[in-house]
Amino acid sequence: MAQVESNVLLKGFVLTHFVLTVWASMSAMFPVSYIYCHGIVILTGILAILHEESHTRVLMFLIFNIISVPLDVIFLSIFQPMAYDIFEHPNAGTGARNLYRFSLGMSIVNLLIKPLTCLVTFRIYQERGGSYADINIPVPGLQAFGTGSGTRTGQYENIDQPVPTNQVETASPHQSFDKPPPSYSEP
Repeated sequence: MAQVESNVLLKGFVLTHFVLTVWASMSAMFPVSYIYCHGIVILTGILAILHEESHTRVLMFLIFNIISVPLDVIFLSIFQPMAYDIFEHPNAGTGARNLYRFSLGMSIVNLLIKPLTCLVTFRIYQERGGSYADINIPVPGLQAFGTGSGTRTGQYENIDQPVPTNQVETASPHQSFDKPPPSYSEP
């Protein structure tokens, strides 16, 4: 993918998620935290669009998009049954019922598009120069895990450097090689 094509793809996905989030938020089915969650995802997507050379902005968009998938599942599993009881009640108006169904459908479509968005976003991340080593995941107890910058803080010596950085003596020839061998004469 060229840089221009990937930026257009990113714009398309961010715009699609924005429209689907707005449509899913039209009814009173979801709480405000649904809007905040998707607002952060869209905001990081806009940052990734604005900073065309930065792979960290794309990584932020990817991480927040991945985090939003289980959050969407939780939102749907908790709030959809409550909204069903309210909007699918026989006394509920037809307009409210149709708005609920439309919002529910758009939130499901938004959730179904997210894996494709994550896949394309990861490709864009790799295209902009990101790699697996740049994804720093700190693990307690392991000092050198997740340091993608190449600077290790442990006790290991970098073998790419011509001069050793540790304080180990280098090998030198034995003194007997410096002197000529003794002459043995027969008595």
